Amino acid sequence: MDGTPGGCEAAVHSARTYLEALPPDHVMVKLDFSNAFNSIHRREMLLSVYSRVPELHAYCRSADSQSSCLYFGPYIVLSEEGTQQGDPISSMLFCNTIHPVLSSLEASMKLGYLDDVNLGGTVKQWLQM
Repeated sequence: MDGTPGGCEAAVHSARTYLEALPPDHVMVKLDFSNAFNSIHRREMLLSVYSRVPELHAYCRSADSQSSCLYFGPYIVLSEEGTQQGDPISSMLFCNTIHPVLSSLEASMKLGYLDDVNLGGTVKQWLQM
C-alpha cells in the first residue's frame, strides 16, 4: 500500500470543489468516528490484513491476536479491542479495515483520512441508507 503524494491536499481541494458546486438536492456529510482506533474489532482487523496485506499478517497477529495488559497505577486493564496504542502501523490497520465499507457506499463523493470521513450525495440517497 503506497501513499498518494499530495493526497491530503487533493482531498481538501476535492471537498471544496464539491461543496462549491453542490446542487440543491445534494448534501455532504462529515463523520468523525469517536474513539475509532480503540473500537475496531481486532478479528475484523486481522481478517482485513490477511486478505489485503498478507505480508503483514504474521506481525499483526503476533501483536494483536491476544489481549495485552495496560497498567495504570495499581490497576491492570486488558486491552482486547482496537489497535495497540503507539503501534506505528495502527493508522494503516484502521484504514485498511474500514476501506471495504467505504468503497461499498454509493456516494458521489467519498473522502477518508484516518477516522475522518466525508461523503457526498443526494438527499434521497442518504434517506435510503
